[in-house]
Amino acid sequence: MWILPGILAISLLCFAIVRPLYIYFKDEKGLRKFHAPAFAGISNWWLFYVQRKLARTRFVHAAHAEYGPVVRIQPNHLSFTSPQAVTDIYSFQSGMMKDEHYETFSGEDFSGKNERSITNTRDRLVHARKRKFLSSAFAQRNVVNFDSIVHAVILQLTSRFDSFCDNGPPAYPGSPKPGFLNLYKWINLFTYDAIGEIAFGQSFGFLEMGDDLATAETGDGKQYQTHVITTFQGSSEYDMLASCWATLIHPIKRWTWFMQGNKDGAVFMDVVNYKVRERLRNGKPDSFRDFFENFRSDNKGSIELEYSEILRESNIFIAAGNVRMV
Repeated sequence: MWILPGILAISLLCFAIVRPLYIYFKDEKGLRKFHAPAFAGISNWWLFYVQRKLARTRFVHAAHAEYGPVVRIQPNHLSFTSPQAVTDIYSFQSGMMKDEHYETFSGEDFSGKNERSITNTRDRLVHARKRKFLSSAFAQRNVVNFDSIVHAVILQLTSRFDSFCDNGPPAYPGSPKPGFLNLYKWINLFTYDAIGEIAFGQSFGFLEMGDDLATAETGDGKQYQTHVITTFQGSSEYDMLASCWATLIHPIKRWTWFMQGNKDGAVFMDVVNYKVRERLRNGKPDSFRDFFENFRSDNKGSIELEYSEILRESNIFIAAGNVRMV
């Protein structure tokens, strides 16, 4: 009766300890010459530990300060600080392929499709196609047109701050004492409202409410309310921890369906779904071309994209409205 548990225990031991050591000393990719903090060169657990502490930037920066511009922070993961590395690695002409790490940020939507966005697709042809209809959104001639829109949202924020000077800021959990302002929260409310305006032609209305309570909509049309900041950040923290084992990311997500961070990802996608459907109902804004319009038409006419692709790209826009302070 103990044979099967014994086999499983030995298998897990080999996978967790023996296999990483074998890969480290075999060194097929020639990575052992690069310095690594602690046990990062032989195990993913070092990066898991620092990400669990929400301190990746601090730990990786410290490793670079000690070891130089190239540091090994996982068995198959090098971190670079050289400015030239940005061009060598990320330019479209570099020829480098994205690692399985980017699978972390993909998954099935409510229609059962696992559409990759422009940021996490590993297919260069798919990426090139997406670039064609999204690049114009970020062209300088278009971005400068958003100045007045973002400025209006900034005025909303400063107006709220002015009112706090007169009447005091709202209390919040964990405040050191009355009169303190939760700046982190208000900057998040601002960025969401700004993204809502320039990406979808309509603010979330968070600054007016003083809260991040957003409408979410399931695939079958059921609507509910959720606090989008904590929802997104719970999902992000879960994804970054799971990404430490990128080769197993999809089984990990299936096996951990019960974890709150995993559930948060689906809730955040429902928020995106509501925003997309709201934009489709309202139509494009009259005074400017929002980011969303790039999914509908270009200078050659209309674009026919599947809803799942529009949903995934819109997810990236709204995620850009998040600020994480640790």
